[in-house]
Amino acid sequence: MRGSANIKVNRPIEDVWQFISDLGNNSQWIDGVSAVEPTSEGELANGATFSGAYRFDGKSHALTYRLTEFDPPYRLCYRILGGPHPSLNEVELKSSGDSTKVKHLMELDLNQQNMGAVYVGLGPMVRLSIMFRLKKDLKKLKKNLEASYT
Repeated sequence: MRGSANIKVNRPIEDVWQFISDLGNNSQWIDGVSAVEPTSEGELANGATFSGAYRFDGKSHALTYRLTEFDPPYRLCYRILGGPHPSLNEVELKSSGDSTKVKHLMELDLNQQNMGAVYVGLGPMVRLSIMFRLKKDLKKLKKNLEASYT
């Protein structure tokens, strides 16, 4: 199940990239995420791993992040393992003058083990929920980035 959202941030692509490529900043713009820290050594690159926590439905869940694509300053992809919603996340940036178009796509790894058969019939509602959540997170990203430079 996948959903996406877009937003225009009134900051240059380099500023947006610097912020989002530091996964430790995820807690500042992705609701429920906290304490994302690197678990692999070396520079940020494909295969790098991170650990973090995610609060959902009143419970804290341990997460593992694995970078699957790292193309500065345009694209960052990572897979989230563990927690209630294993997923693939893709964040794409496109320069638009002094602003940046940001697209966040999330593809949940739905199966009967982690989500239950009930979601099969509720697919459109789940997709809308994903899109709503992504849009909310992107609005928070925009607010944080634009406020930090005024």
